[in-house]
Amino acid sequence: MVSLLGEAAFAGFPNLLAEQQKARVERFDKYDSSLIAHVSAAAQEAARATMRAEAQHSDDHEVRPRGDHGDTQKCRPSDLLLLRGW
Repeated sequence: MVSLLGEAAFAGFPNLLAEQQKARVERFDKYDSSLIAHVSAAAQEAARATMRAEAQHSDDHEVRPRGDHGDTQKCRPSDLLLLRGW
């Protein structure tokens, strides 16, 4: 009789472990999704900042290619290397 009561008392224990595991997985999934969203937002902001910096750089530096007396054109970093003879 004691054995049956013991089994009955702990009959829900494996289910409790499964429920705890499920809760852990759900918390991890939520954390994982949140982390991915945060990293993605940070990467997008970094890309926008880079694009703004490149646009500012090209607006600040207009050059004429050698021998060209026509319209000015926007300077690219590779153009600066060519102008310096690198």
